[in-house]
Amino acid sequence: MPAIVAELVKKGPGGPIRVTRQTPVSATIDGGDVNGYVVSLVAVRKAIEIASASGIAVVGACTWWR
Repeated sequence: MPAIVAELVKKGPGGPIRVTRQTPVSATIDGGDVNGYVVSLVAVRKAIEIASASGIAVVGACTWWR
């Protein structure tokens, strides 16, 4: 078994992706130890939602893996 596959099997599916902090122009996303690509999709959607309401947005994400 390739090392990356073994690492993914050991890691498991991760937890929930959630917003941990939000202001009218920003948000912080906890990635729940989920793949960064998936977390980035959630973060971009949140940024679009915030920017649609306020005209600008900054969204950061943590606790994800590549």
